[in-house]
Parts: sequence; structure tokens; C-alpha cells
Amino acid sequence: RMRHADGHYVWLENRSQAIIGDDGRIISFIGSTRDVSDRQEAENALRQSEVNLRAITDNSRDIIMQIDVAGSMQYVNPAFFDMLGYSYEVGFNFEQEAWDSIIHPDDREGVNVWRANIGAGGDAMHIYRVQHADGHYLWLENQVVQVFSDTGDLKSLISIQRDITQRYQHQVHVQQQAQLLDLISKPIITTDMNGIITYWNKAATQLFGWSASEATGQNFD
Repeated sequence: RMRHADGHYVWLENRSQAIIGDDGRIISFIGSTRDVSDRQEAENALRQSEVNLRAITDNSRDIIMQIDVAGSMQYVNPAFFDMLGYSYEVGFNFEQEAWDSIIHPDDREGVNVWRANIGAGGDAMHIYRVQHADGHYLWLENQVVQVFSDTGDLKSLISIQRDITQRYQHQVHVQQQAQLLDLISKPIITTDMNGIITYWNKAATQLFGWSASEATGQNFD
């Protein structure tokens, strides 16, 4: 950088070439200098953006992975180790085969179908179970973003995986309770504080003629 007359600094790119005399000695130099401040500032901004992005991904509670088109892992953030219990010291083989090995056996076929459909414009989100290092399974919600090159070719995949185990278990519990309530022969109707119907069992349908989907969300009054 060189200082401008007004005090600010300008990034310069200098190219020079030695001029050799008949005796083999350097007699002078010829060169050119051009202002590359815009390019340098753009590169600095890009580096800072990469630093900021890395800080975000490194501190995210969700697992973030970048996978190339061959299926090899290019990046995985620390949340993988924190969430799934694997240690940095022991390490983890991030090739596709190793990752597939910790997917629950009952979910692998569905995951393979989902992966195949992503490239064809299918749903980018899928829910499945992954084995923790201690043996138990976690329910993960995996959202995938495709990254393309300037020429439109698929370059890599960004996978963002969130632990939804508690939410999923709560949903299962609610479904089980609903199934039990449907076995009761008397109408059972629940509402929120505003009188909006939140649950309507089969006996209520038999009595009033409205299905659960029709009644739910209606005002009980």
C-alpha cells in the first residue's frame, strides 16, 4: 500500500522486469504499477465473510455438514461431536458408508430414497434416527441445500441437522393419548382458553356428525 496525497492508502500491484546489459549485469528495471484497491477490498470482504460464517457454523447447536458430489465430507462443525457424543480424539470416519452405518436400520431405505429424490427436485427435508455414540438413537430433522457452480453444475450439498427427539417423542405421546381417548365411548371435546376446539374424539363425531378434522379449529360456542 502507498499513501495517497489526501492521506488514505491505495493498494498497488507492481510488476517489474530487470534489463540485462551486454556484460550480463542488471542495468535497470522496467515496471508498471496499477491500482487494485477495489479487488483487494473485495478479497478482504470475502475473507471476513468466511470468518463470520465459520464463527456462526462453529457455534451452531445444529449439525452442519458440507458434502461434495462424490459423497465425501468437506466440512463438519463441532455440533456433530457435541450432539452425537463422538470425541475429537477418537475421530469419526465421515465417508458415506460410515455415516450410513449410524442411521437406524429401519430408516436407511427411506433415507436412500430421499437422497435420490433431492437431485430431482424432491423434498429437501427428511426426519430419521441416528445412533449416538453410547448406543441410543436421536431423531434428526435434516434440511439440505444444494450449492451450484457459476456454470450451473451441482457443486456440493449443505446439510443442516437438528435434534428433534423431544419434540418427536411429545408428538408420539400426544398421538397415543388421542388413540386411547378414541376408545372411550363417551364424547370428549377439548378447547383452548378462547373456546376453540383442539380435540374431538370418535364418540363426538358419532354424536354430532362432524369429523375431527371438521370440528378442530372451530369455536365450540
